[in-house]
Amino acid sequence: MQGANRLNGIGQVLWRAFSTLWLMSLFACGSEPLNSMRRSDPPVSETQPASGFKGVVRWSPCTSDPTDVAECAQLMAPYHWQNPGAQPTLQIAAKRIRATNPSGRMLWLLAGGPGISGTLSFDLLMRQLSTLLPGTDVYTVDARGSGSSQYLSCPTEEDTSSPGGSDITPAEVSNCVLSIERVWGDDLSGFSLTESTHDVAAFISATRTSEEVSLWGQSSGTVWAQQVAERYPELIQRMILEAIVPGGFSAKVEDQAAEAAFDRVLALCGSSVACSARVPDPRALAARVWQGLDSGRCAAFKYDTLSVQIAIYKMLALYPLYAGIPALLSHIDRCGTKDVETATAFMELVADGASTPYFSQVTFDLVTASELWHSDEFDSEAAYREYLATLYQSSLLGAGSGGDSFSRVEELWPVYDSELMPLRGAFEIPTLALHGGLDPRIPNAEADRAEGAYTNPLSWIANFPYASHLLIGVTPTSDGSGDCAFHLMHDFVMGSPLSNCIDSSAPPNFVGTDWAPTLFGTNNYWDN
Repeated sequence: MQGANRLNGIGQVLWRAFSTLWLMSLFACGSEPLNSMRRSDPPVSETQPASGFKGVVRWSPCTSDPTDVAECAQLMAPYHWQNPGAQPTLQIAAKRIRATNPSGRMLWLLAGGPGISGTLSFDLLMRQLSTLLPGTDVYTVDARGSGSSQYLSCPTEEDTSSPGGSDITPAEVSNCVLSIERVWGDDLSGFSLTESTHDVAAFISATRTSEEVSLWGQSSGTVWAQQVAERYPELIQRMILEAIVPGGFSAKVEDQAAEAAFDRVLALCGSSVACSARVPDPRALAARVWQGLDSGRCAAFKYDTLSVQIAIYKMLALYPLYAGIPALLSHIDRCGTKDVETATAFMELVADGASTPYFSQVTFDLVTASELWHSDEFDSEAAYREYLATLYQSSLLGAGSGGDSFSRVEELWPVYDSELMPLRGAFEIPTLALHGGLDPRIPNAEADRAEGAYTNPLSWIANFPYASHLLIGVTPTSDGSGDCAFHLMHDFVMGSPLSNCIDSSAPPNFVGTDWAPTLFGTNNYWDN
């Protein structure tokens, strides 16, 4: 169940695609380039293996549809860039949408997960951005092990009829690893973020036509983006980081972050006139629901306490779903026939589905275990789980964030030697970093720790008080001026003065009149 407990890439993929539907209607602004955004070129990183890559990248239509403007390309890359003559080679996939009137400006999108496919999950986002960023060519690359870049999977262990469904249980890890190693050998470091970093550099070197290159990463994609900027500073002029993962980050902080986010959502409900009128004491409601589920008080509702806590953990990461959490708890508490139907609809919305090329659970587990899991705070997995047991006892979210079960999976995965460069803590290129104050995966303290890393005077960390793990496309403003995170991204890429919109961030709509009709076909979250 670890994939169900840790928010995997499926929810992020679907919600990223869903949120882009609103960009056109939410956004309206112009741009005037600022020459001050330019900087002198740093020395070329001659020691990096993809520096000055001269290979030919051939682009062709992604589909047979003559109206489809998307183009795709493949790059045959060495398994290890430091040893380019060795076998095997990997096919690395990229996708682009050219501007109608190209200016030479390029924007490269790096997906997170790890394991999310950019070429698949960003299709709609790329099309919107190419329209909303005039003159900008929009690109993305699939990280190794995802999408069309040698997608990693274990079909037997991820079959929906297997013990863990599409998730890989501790008992299934060994056979899954063996099936991967039969193809790629026992050195799986060729699927590291470091090797994907060199792939991006090679693609940019082969396609760059000007000095206007912006790089955007989301979640673990920000680690990838920062590695590109660290190793190949001559290739990048601007960097946008959405949900900042700083150097030295460990995913073991997520349980604490999730509990803090849940507590803040309940507090926001308590301070909202509309929400508190329905739920005078949100924390007491949550405790009452857990007690009722444990005692079987609502037998018609087929989910147990842990399942609901897992669903809430997922909802916390997806604006505006987190605004529906108090209503979900209320429906379970009331336990009427229609309430059970509505609560079940909430649960099904965030349920895990079948394994899909949009996201690789295998890549997620492998890369996380090797590069995003180690923490100096715990000397063993047993010590970490002991800490979690104490946390869960006092936590309203309980084990819903899934660190314990995830730990039992991650400790079984082979850990390759990571060559992630220690981030030097001083990125000289202009950087826009976006962070959500309600992020259940990256604590606010981690974002604060990153603040000193971006030294260019034109760099800015934007903290959104009501945003969660995804921001662009889902940060509405109360004055109706549009999506704030996208405004900032637009202004930054186009070289315009940054919009002053964060102070106008709209608080969560706990009634749900904005999204309930689309998600559930109801007028709001509360009424059946």
